Amino acid sequence: MRSEGDLIALTRRWRRVEGGLAGLREPRRLADVLDGLCEHAARACDLDWVLASRVRDGVWSPWRLHDANGNGAETADRLPEIAVDLVQLRDESAVVTRAAPLTIREPRFTASLPQPLRGLFSDGPHAIAPIIVGRTVLGLLHGGRHLGSTARLVGDDDRDELHRFSVGAGRVIERADLRRRVEAQDATVAGAVAAAGRVTAGHRRRIELQRLVGQTTRVANDDPDSTAPPPIAADGLLTAREREVLALVAQGHGNGTIAEQLAISRATVKSHLRSVMRKVGAVSRTELIALAYRSHGPS
Repeated sequence: MRSEGDLIALTRRWRRVEGGLAGLREPRRLADVLDGLCEHAARACDLDWVLASRVRDGVWSPWRLHDANGNGAETADRLPEIAVDLVQLRDESAVVTRAAPLTIREPRFTASLPQPLRGLFSDGPHAIAPIIVGRTVLGLLHGGRHLGSTARLVGDDDRDELHRFSVGAGRVIERADLRRRVEAQDATVAGAVAAAGRVTAGHRRRIELQRLVGQTTRVANDDPDSTAPPPIAADGLLTAREREVLALVAQGHGNGTIAEQLAISRATVKSHLRSVMRKVGAVSRTELIALAYRSHGPS
């Protein structure tokens, strides 16, 4: 059973861990959270060094190291790209499998690891804690102290502190990653909305143009002289009926309407149209209308 003094000391240590997590929560970007992970853990748990590593598909990959180097000179170095199968790392494998922290009491000599990891792991006791996001162990935190005359050896209390920090860090990482995903989705939606706006603006401009063209045609048709055959009909090439058909076509009427107004069949309307197009050199109904109004000069 812990004494009152031990409980007071433990409370202070827990508060220090919470203070470290509060500092980790300050950055909003996931990259900033990950960059400050080791340094905040070392300060919160009173450790000389903290190593953060990734665990994925049974492979362990060291990622970031914060090391006070025994003299207060803090460094944050990106480690060389290495990957080790977890089956070769008994202790790390146990932490991942159980999702529980572990105190390593005896120095470990792991020849498969490069410096500075080999030196840190063999320097003395250290602790390992899992970083859990959701229900998955995504990484590990290793933490220890450099051996010296005044160094306090890492024990179970240090292990528990590091674990408390790693649990909180997992929640911070999860929230930061969720925020990153939401911001990315917002950016995608904003881009899609902007693109849709540009397309809509293009359609709107075309619609306005079409309305303007239609208005111009109606204004021409509202002119008292607009019912008269276009000038090309007055050149003596067209018959009286062909001039009537052309006038109605130029006003935008279809074959059915022309047939009703002139009391003739649609076939007869088509026949007249073919004759008019042949005489004026038009190859389509659209070109025929364009020729008719293009030759319409000031009255």
